[in-house]
Amino acid sequence: NSFVTTDYKFLQKFAPLIVYHVCKVVGASLNSIIEISTGLAVSDWSKRTEFKERIENFNNINNEKVSFKIINIIPQGAGVYYDFRSLQDSELDTKNVYIIDIGYNTINTLYFENGKPVRDKASAHIGSGVTTIMKDFTKWLEHKYNMQFSEQEALKYYIKKRFVYQGIEQQEVVDKIDELKKRFVSQLFKSILVQEKKLLATSDLVIIAGGGVYLLHESPFPPNVKFAPSPYEFSNVRGYNQFI
Repeated sequence: NSFVTTDYKFLQKFAPLIVYHVCKVVGASLNSIIEISTGLAVSDWSKRTEFKERIENFNNINNEKVSFKIINIIPQGAGVYYDFRSLQDSELDTKNVYIIDIGYNTINTLYFENGKPVRDKASAHIGSGVTTIMKDFTKWLEHKYNMQFSEQEALKYYIKKRFVYQGIEQQEVVDKIDELKKRFVSQLFKSILVQEKKLLATSDLVIIAGGGVYLLHESPFPPNVKFAPSPYEFSNVRGYNQFI
């Protein structure tokens, strides 16, 4: 009974509940001034004011008054830059840096010069993230073994590169994973990011982050390409924390 949570409509609708839940989990007092830093995909950046107002303007959840007045909205991918600067390279602001943030649904790219993002060199590729490969893998599993799998289940097998059926490890699943991984990497750099070929080649540093990094571990890259600090999928969030 899973449902899609990756589009902006879901985020915009449920953001107040998500923020409320996080505050409860971390034990933040709703009576105090709480500062929030969060992000939006580059493709949704035009909606940042609307999204900020959505978080600010709700008054009551479970009979509790909720008010957040200090809200930082940051483009996805920028958090990766600040995270890398904090944990790996304190001199990052002196370099030309290209960020590739491979999420589940989108791939966001940002380019930094002298520590500042260059707006006209940012891009967003919707529906091109990990979801593309997982949809194919899930369909293949269902056809091969004649049973239903959720994308979350398929992702677990994909990452572990191990699937046991009736007590027997299935080597053909591992082979299929390798095939799909090669296809994803080829599509990533020969199709999705083909327009950014020059930036990839001429940047002092290219940082790849997001859950998609798990699909790229065994792929060869030139010396200017680095992965974000692990866990890769939390790099943006760690970077957002630099604003609090």
